[in-house]
Amino acid sequence: ADGFVEWLADRDPDRGPSDASLERHGGSINRLYQILVEGQGALKGPGADSHSQAVHLGADALRAAAAREDLFSEKQRERIAEAAWRADEEEAAALRAEAAEAAR
Repeated sequence: ADGFVEWLADRDPDRGPSDASLERHGGSINRLYQILVEGQGALKGPGADSHSQAVHLGADALRAAAAREDLFSEKQRERIAEAAWRADEEEAAALRAEAAEAAR
């Protein structure tokens, strides 16, 4: 996951996300946004079917994306930041549940 966060934060168009780099891999900035906000994407490649698979992105990845004013509009960045907040809340709830279970 750390590699994904680094990729999202990298502003070099040859290494990080850009229209050109995503198009080379059959994607787009809009598709990246959908995956970030909606948390789902279609598997593509050998042996993969066309059914959507759930993608869970951590808050760090979402915060890195929310900082990319060169890729996303202000409204899109706000929605990504909201998704980061929800991811933080979900992660904290999971940790509380684990701690409560361990205390039993």
